Amino acid sequence: MTNPKISIIVPAYNASGHIVETLESVKNQSYLNWELIVVEDGTDDGTSLIVKEFAKTVCQEVIYYKNSVNKGLSATRNIAASKSIGSWLAFVDSDDIWHPDHLQSLIDTAHANPTCDFIHSGFSLFYEDYNQPFYEQKLSYKELNSFPISLYTGEYRIQPSSIMVTQKLYVTINGFDENYRSVEDINFYFKSSEKGFKFAFSGKNTCYYRRNLDGLTSHSLNMAHYSAKAYTETLGWKDIPEKIKLTKVAELWLSTARLARNSNPILAKTAIKTAIKYRINLRSLAILFLIYLKSPLTIKLFKK
Repeated sequence: MTNPKISIIVPAYNASGHIVETLESVKNQSYLNWELIVVEDGTDDGTSLIVKEFAKTVCQEVIYYKNSVNKGLSATRNIAASKSIGSWLAFVDSDDIWHPDHLQSLIDTAHANPTCDFIHSGFSLFYEDYNQPFYEQKLSYKELNSFPISLYTGEYRIQPSSIMVTQKLYVTINGFDENYRSVEDINFYFKSSEKGFKFAFSGKNTCYYRRNLDGLTSHSLNMAHYSAKAYTETLGWKDIPEKIKLTKVAELWLSTARLARNSNPILAKTAIKTAIKYRINLRSLAILFLIYLKSPLTIKLFKK
């Protein structure tokens, strides 16, 4: 099909501050065969009215649904996907913005790469004005050519609002893992590649990703912990060299231990043991002793 329907998935949580811009960028798409599905995740800040008013301004179908309680980003995306009828699913968060040719560029890339089920654009990062990005992605030949290792190491970066995947892929990997309350996107990419689905890059930065300065540090422990879990789940991934996997997993568990040392000593203890299980060296031991040498936790841990 040369003009397939795209189901646009928008998870919304306290979204009224920015979702108008997001919806306008959807409305301005040069590619017209789409439907929009917005799922509000247990909030009540006027988003429903904004979406309903937006629906009056477009000829495409707009679906609004509200979770009665907060279920998290993964579950909200899955609920939206379950209501979709498009052969492709495109994702955009409620504070991000698309270039008018974003969907057309992704469809063109899909046509040029008919064996690929995962299509994505590049992205630019901005704070408030997307016309003034502070970072623009540049994927080098090396990063593209070394995929999926470059994806695993983080050199090949993908933003959730830049991706479009087939229904086949989404169903096969069971969508986003609802056990993840953070880095669910990385887990999604890893599962997609590990299952053998092929990726294609449009070569254009048509996604504008809003960077919110609030709460970046407060989420560091959550991100480190879930990243450690996501990478640990990939230890059976045959396309990634064993040394790279073990090193990455150990580093992430060590980072989790360091961040948890004051707020969650039980997690810190578990993370230390896990890090040493996968890789132990002088550097990791030095860090461990610097952090825990004077802590009762260290005494108990190294007595065992």
